[in-house]
Amino acid sequence: MQKSGFVYIMTAPSISSLIKVGMTTKNPSLGINSDALNRTEAQVRFTVKYASWFQDAKLAAEKAHKALRKFHYFKEFFRTDIETGINQIENLGLWYSRITSVDPSHPKQPLPSSPPQEQLIFFDQFEPNRVFAS
Repeated sequence: MQKSGFVYIMTAPSISSLIKVGMTTKNPSLGINSDALNRTEAQVRFTVKYASWFQDAKLAAEKAHKALRKFHYFKEFFRTDIETGINQIENLGLWYSRITSVDPSHPKQPLPSSPPQEQLIFFDQFEPNRVFAS
């Protein structure tokens, strides 16, 4: 079953050589629930550096992990830089909408249930991107 949501990249200063690529159905600009981090056995403080909305976030996260497999370190952690992670996520062949500013102080807004339309902006930070052929 498709579940819309976000694929994100997080980093932590104490493990600067790694990025964490995950998914959530909640607004990543409000921060990722610490329970989600505990499931990946992380005991450090992370900051969301990138997020994009996908119609099927689970599929997008799975494809992102496969695309990044040569950098795989442990679970959802990859030994690569943020730019490489972003490039892999944005070239999965899936429609996405990039959040251009991941700001925890941004007011809570409803999450889209379908791709944002030009006339309907959910955060003012959504940047609709092209549709890729699969």
